[in-house]
Amino acid sequence: MVAGGDGGRLWLIGGTRDSANLAQGLGAAQVPCTVTVTTVAARQLYAASPWLRRRVGRLSPETIEDFLGQESITAILDASHPFAAAVSELAIATAQQYQLPYLRY
Repeated sequence: MVAGGDGGRLWLIGGTRDSANLAQGLGAAQVPCTVTVTTVAARQLYAASPWLRRRVGRLSPETIEDFLGQESITAILDASHPFAAAVSELAIATAQQYQLPYLRY
């Protein structure tokens, strides 16, 4: 189940320099977030922060519910690469299914 209200986390879909800059700003603002990337190399874009969790690996329709619950996701910020259509489509469908706010950077 996805947590609501206070105590939730933002799902930042990353893998780009822009998303790393967003993560840095979110951390400075003390916004709890979980950034997802598909490669270990992309993980290195994100500095360690008590406000940021980093997760490497692809998400799928079969794994998304567990991810949302484990991370207490309450909103989605999609800062993925413009050509990463699959993750954006998954995020949009997830936002609709779980009634989560979705923003595209």
